[in-house]
Amino acid sequence: MNGYERMIPGFLPKEEATATQVSDQQSDSSTPRCEGRVELTKNARISQEEAQRNYDAMLKRATDLRDLPLDVWGAMFFVIIKDFPDVLTGDIRHENALRTIFVMICYGLNIFLQVMLLWWICTMVTLPAVRQAQNIYRDFHQDAFRSDGSYDLNLFQALPFATKEEVCEIVLSRGAFLCAILFLWVAQCFDELRQVTRRVRLLSNLPPLPEELLAKEMVAEAKYGSGIFEERKLLLICLNRITKVFLAAFIFIPKSTIATLLCVAGCVWLTASLSFGDLILNSLALAFVVKVDELIFGVFLPARLATNLSDTNIALPVDESKSEEERDRADMQGAYRRSVIFLILVTGSVAIFMVFQPVLPGYQWDVGAACAAFNSVDLVPWCLPWNSTCFPKGGGAESDTASSMSRHGVSR
Repeated sequence: MNGYERMIPGFLPKEEATATQVSDQQSDSSTPRCEGRVELTKNARISQEEAQRNYDAMLKRATDLRDLPLDVWGAMFFVIIKDFPDVLTGDIRHENALRTIFVMICYGLNIFLQVMLLWWICTMVTLPAVRQAQNIYRDFHQDAFRSDGSYDLNLFQALPFATKEEVCEIVLSRGAFLCAILFLWVAQCFDELRQVTRRVRLLSNLPPLPEELLAKEMVAEAKYGSGIFEERKLLLICLNRITKVFLAAFIFIPKSTIATLLCVAGCVWLTASLSFGDLILNSLALAFVVKVDELIFGVFLPARLATNLSDTNIALPVDESKSEEERDRADMQGAYRRSVIFLILVTGSVAIFMVFQPVLPGYQWDVGAACAAFNSVDLVPWCLPWNSTCFPKGGGAESDTASSMSRHGVSR
């Protein structure tokens, strides 16, 4: 830069000017700008200009953005906060109407499938499995115990191999294994409940919709940045009371109820599994039921709606009385505190269920001890991997005897 350039007021070198423009763009990109003017109710007692200033100030403070879930519940959330107010205030467009109708159809399909699958699992799978497990445990007590209630190993060993195998496959005989599976299942159900509590907590931090504004102004159509850096967002910056009621009635209460009932029914079904292989398969089937809402969203709802959800955020106001470091510390402490609470809740729920499980009431934890020898001898392969002479050909009657021994779990 020569001396003349230094003398020109406001002149900046090219490098400094570029840096200043980038800084301005970054600063501008973090501050939302409202598109259009807010609409007032007929009984508004303030001027348009004052309402606009208040709205812009509320929008400026709403810089803590949270995403919406990409599932049927998230789609219904979007319809309640965006499309319902638009329709009720007369702003009916083709896409609004089409999206509302189709999302509500998929929402009803999701509720129907999850409720009916829960009912079918309870009546057609869980109850018969519980009955069969109780029959097996009853026969074990009748056949392997003396009249004075003491266990007799000889009586148990005299039982047919199939009967002993049924008894030893009761999943309650391996408490640690069952607890591990139940812990994972309950944790998955509590993840659904945690999503609900997180949404409720976030929405409780939103300010109420000013009385002079129409309900459609709960969602602000905002711009970030400028030029090629411009980005458009839909920001939920406030809520009115009726929308909170709709969200609770259509999302929070149904989702929490289904997750809780499915959690209990799943625990009973897993505990009633008639074999350890069935325990693994049943847990995978339950995980599929939980993901029905995501499956319906991915298959039946258009990608355009997924884009709408991605461009929509819950915009929380920032507490400007605290520094950024203080806000970050408070957020970090709250996040870990809630995580610890949910870990305790999941662990405690599994422990309580194991104590009061309804599959085998009064279970005495006596199957595992009785089956220790059977599991270690009769349920393990008798041919070791490095032995290549386990299956000789021919031998006539001797071969038939060996085959019969292997089918009945007798080691050679």
